[in-house]
Amino acid sequence: MRHFIFSLILSIGLTGVTQAQTVQPSDLSAILAEQGISGGLDHAAEQDEGPQKSFMLGALHTLDAVQYMLHVRYDNYSGRLPLVPGGRAALRVNPNAEFDPAFIEIGLTGALERLAKAERALADISEDEFALTIDLDDVWFDVDKDGVRAPDESMGMFMAGFF
Repeated sequence: MRHFIFSLILSIGLTGVTQAQTVQPSDLSAILAEQGISGGLDHAAEQDEGPQKSFMLGALHTLDAVQYMLHVRYDNYSGRLPLVPGGRAALRVNPNAEFDPAFIEIGLTGALERLAKAERALADISEDEFALTIDLDDVWFDVDKDGVRAPDESMGMFMAGFF
């Protein structure tokens, strides 16, 4: 699973790096910057059926799985958890956190449900060529679920904790 997430992030990132001079980021990139992953999922669901929509949904459900783990961590425990995706990254302290001993199981179960959605979406991809350019600076995880991007919610802040 780590290899899939790494490959997905790397493919999105490399597309942005290698084509940044000739290709502008997609509309999805701007939506991610403004509305986060949930806004990106809404946007992807509205697209015409095809491989680009399937890839968008697969990528976004994968990112949503990581975001869900961060939600559960933030709600229960702000310390580092090297055993889970993103667990090495430090989270800000949640003064309202209530520790649930089952939070790792809850988080992983929810993440697996989102990864299953990603797998279903990606199963539909054909061999048609398409491009989807995302600026990684536009990707952020709404850790505290307030719908507002905070400086410590950017993907760059969590990259080291993913791998």
